[in-house]
Amino acid sequence: RAGCLSDLGRREDALAAVEEAVVIRRGLAQARPEAFLPDLATALSNQSLMLSGLGHRDDALSTMQEAVVIRRGLAQARPELLPDLAIALNNQSNRLSDLDRGADALAQMEEVVEIYRGLVTTRPEFLPDLAIALNNQSNRLSGLGRREDALAAIQEAVSLVLPTLEQADQVVSDPRLKLVQAYLRRCEEAEGEPDAELLKRIQAVLVSSGLLSEEE
Repeated sequence: RAGCLSDLGRREDALAAVEEAVVIRRGLAQARPEAFLPDLATALSNQSLMLSGLGHRDDALSTMQEAVVIRRGLAQARPELLPDLAIALNNQSNRLSDLDRGADALAQMEEVVEIYRGLVTTRPEFLPDLAIALNNQSNRLSGLGRREDALAAIQEAVSLVLPTLEQADQVVSDPRLKLVQAYLRRCEEAEGEPDAELLKRIQAVLVSSGLLSEEE
């Protein structure tokens, strides 16, 4: 219901709906935490997003912090829920960034990166999530003026996604291509030369997709 109201531009009504959902799930979680705490965390995340959209940034952060506490507790008991904690921490980083708390936002993203780094050691399907987290980390570092560190993070992200881009038949609309473009921007910001081998592979992908002529 809240999502439909939001899509209709009725954001205050959407917030009221999700607040009601939080109250209901909080009551259920108190009675049966093992069954309903994940639902409460999801509802709190939705509430945080609605609050942020309405400009209530402090409230959005405090709500998201509660969701993170819940997700952290769940993940400690059940490590298979670590991906949910990573998503919550990413959202918390966004809320901190909204409040211009760049250093705190970076700390959250660094934890997200470490979670995905651990996951990919046994579950390579999380490699795209690690690449996205590294890109977000790069954005946080760039916002703090740490351009060389930002470049290193996005370079690692690109190295993770390039193999799949090289094997793809069509990459024009592939969202992973944005990481490549971000890498080239970070090189310009840091006034550094791209890694020669990585650049060669990027150019080959762009040529094969028609986004770059062989003469360029």
